[in-house]
Order: sequence, then structure tokens, then C-alpha cells
Amino acid sequence: MENGTYSISEHENQLASSPLGIYGGETPYLKSDETVTLHPSAIAGSYITTPAHGLISLEWAERVKGEDPIDAIRVKVAGIDGYDQAAAELIESLANEWEAQGYTVDIVAGASLTEMTVDVEGIGEVNQPFTTLGAADQILHSWNALQLLITILFFFVAFTFILFIFHHMLKTRQKDEALLAQLGWSAKHIRYLRLKEWSRLLLIPIVITLLISSFIGIRTGNNTMLIYSVILSILVLICYVIAFQLVKKKNSQVVLLGKSILTQNIFFHFPQILAACIQILIITLMTSFLPFFLLQFIGNVTETRLGVYIHGNIEGIFLVMVVLLYIVGIITVIQSLSNLWRVRKKEISLFNTIGWNKKKIKQYFLKEVLIWGGIATGLGCMISLIALALVVELSFHIIAGNIISILLILGLTLLIANQSMNWFFFRGVDDRAYQD
Repeated sequence: MENGTYSISEHENQLASSPLGIYGGETPYLKSDETVTLHPSAIAGSYITTPAHGLISLEWAERVKGEDPIDAIRVKVAGIDGYDQAAAELIESLANEWEAQGYTVDIVAGASLTEMTVDVEGIGEVNQPFTTLGAADQILHSWNALQLLITILFFFVAFTFILFIFHHMLKTRQKDEALLAQLGWSAKHIRYLRLKEWSRLLLIPIVITLLISSFIGIRTGNNTMLIYSVILSILVLICYVIAFQLVKKKNSQVVLLGKSILTQNIFFHFPQILAACIQILIITLMTSFLPFFLLQFIGNVTETRLGVYIHGNIEGIFLVMVVLLYIVGIITVIQSLSNLWRVRKKEISLFNTIGWNKKKIKQYFLKEVLIWGGIATGLGCMISLIALALVVELSFHIIAGNIISILLILGLTLLIANQSMNWFFFRGVDDRAYQD
């Protein structure tokens, strides 16, 4: 090989297109007919850029382009094995440092092709691949936002569910403790028995979980699971303390001047309906906010081929997580309403004694459910609209979707209340027994 010449035959595949993918490595085609492909012409100004096919020295580059032949310098950042949050932060910090020095910096890490339709005069619409810079970084930020949202929703749903279970167990056990007190047990022995039971129920599983997490952390050198286990254990203990305080607090009939009997009943039975209200609020928030947020997320992610691939792999996981959120929330509502009817069994028997029929009794209690359920769904809708205003531009479709969500969830709540009342009070009972 002569001095000053280059041979590219052995690197023909690697040099067929630019390393950055700016010039594209795929042939554009007509939108109306994918079999008709288009190729670049030798005439300057062609809308299809000719791929790079060779190398040139700086001396000859100066003869062709002038005294400043270098348009861009590609910098490879060392110490990165994959594109994750740490890699993105390192690349961004270097880019900010060079921009502060006066350079124009484009982050091309994780670039991906996206399909664009170009209207070419005399030819028609052409589908042509273009490179989108920073596609992986955009996907990473969108993924982090969605992961944070799902985590927050899961936290509140799980926290409410555990709190309700503990409250129900403590409330049920309270009657047994009252019976033990009547049999002559001292308050000290009753407290000791309660501590012994809950130690077995909570402390033993927590200790086992922490030991397993610590063992895995030592073996793998990653303490993430241990940190999550500690946080979860603390939250479970907090749930127990809150539930114990709610059970310890005695309900008192507060006379609210100027308020109806329905409103006073809601205040009196607030501990029984609190969990249902929170879950209805969260379900409303998920139904009103999550679909529009997911549309925004999917739109941002699927702009590139890399995003389409990632979305296809994680779509099923998100679907399962959202379904689980709804299932846990609805179960809590059902259990809360069943517990409420159990507490108010004597009240319903009294209405039956004074001559109320089944329809009138159900209407009376469903009015209460309509009031507190409407407040919960309305509050959830307000929070959803405020959150959506920060993410997307509010439109008539979004507002209408929120109103429809309120009506659907409120209708579902009333249906659950009606069915649970039928199951708990009126199953196997002749309707004539409740007629005037």
C-alpha cells in the first residue's frame, strides 16, 4: 500500500454508514407502496443523504471544506458498561461541563431511529428513518416517572389495606378482651396476651424477612432488598400503631347543629368508612389520571424503535400492576362496607321493627354511601385534574373523561354497597317480612 493512501475493503461493512447513524442506514420507501424504494442522487441537495463510504485526511478535508473542516468530534465516555441512571448522570455532567466551556454538545448515547413521513414534491409521501438523539435518556426519564407514580399508588393502596386489616382484627379482638375482663382477667394479663399474639403475628415475620434480606445482601453485596425490607417493616408497625389508636378511640355521637341525620351518621361511623374512602379516592385518581399519563408516557417512549421495543417488553408488567391495584382497592371497599353493615346490624333491625320495608332501609343507607362516596370521588377527580394540568394540556376530552370516571366509580361503589347489604342482611329473607 502506498504512503498517503487508504484501503477500506476490509472495513466495508463498518464504513457503509456514519457511526452516529446521522445519514441513515436504511432505504426510504413510498408510504403508499412499501415495495418502491428510493435512492440518493448525485445532484447536490438531494433529500436523501448519501451514506459515508470512505475516509479522508485532514489535508484533503481542508481543500474540500476550507480552513475549518471538522464539524463535530465524537467523544466516548469511559467506565460505562450499559445505559442506566448512573451512566446518564455521568454523560450529562460531562456535557454540561463542555457546554460551560463554550462548546455545543449533543448527547448521542442511546440514539435510535424513528420513522418520519416526508412530503417530496413530484414523488409523494416518503417514509424515511431519522436518528433521534438521546432516545435512551428520554425513555429512562419517562420510565422513572412512571415507576415513581406506580410506586406511590402501590404504597397508598397497600398501606390502606394493611391498616384496615389491622383495625378489623383489633376491633374483633376487643370484644374478646371485654369478655376476658368480665371473666376476671386483669388489664395487665389482657395486655400481655395481646402483646404475645401480635408479636407472633408481626415481629417473627419481620425478623425472618430482615435476616433473609441481610443474608442476600452479604452474598450479593447489594443491600437494596434489606433497605426495602426495613422500610416495609417500619410501615407495617406504623399501620399497627395507627390501627390500635383508632380502635382505642371510642366513637361518640356528636350532635352537629344544622346537620342532617345522614351527615351525623357518617361522622359517627367514620373509622369504619375511612379505608373505603381512601381506596375510592385512589381508584378515582388511577381511573382519571393514569390513562392520560400512560398515553403521554407511551407517546414519548414509542417515538423511536428502541422505545417501541422496550414498551413491548414492559407493557404486560404495567397491566398486571394496575390490575392488582384495582383488585386490592375493590377488596378493601367490599370489606369496609361489610364491616360497616355488621356494626349497624342493630340499627337495621330497629328500622325493621318500626315498619320500614327492605327498599326503604336500603335507600336510607345508600344515601349515606352516596354522600361519602361522592366526596371521595370528587376529591380524587380534583387531585387528578391538578396533576394532569402539570403534565399535559387540559382539554374537553380530559375533563369529560374525569366526569365519566366519577360517575362510573360512584356507580360501582353503590352497586357494591347494595350487593353487600343484600348478602349480609337480606339473603334468604322473604320480602314480605319488610313490607308495611
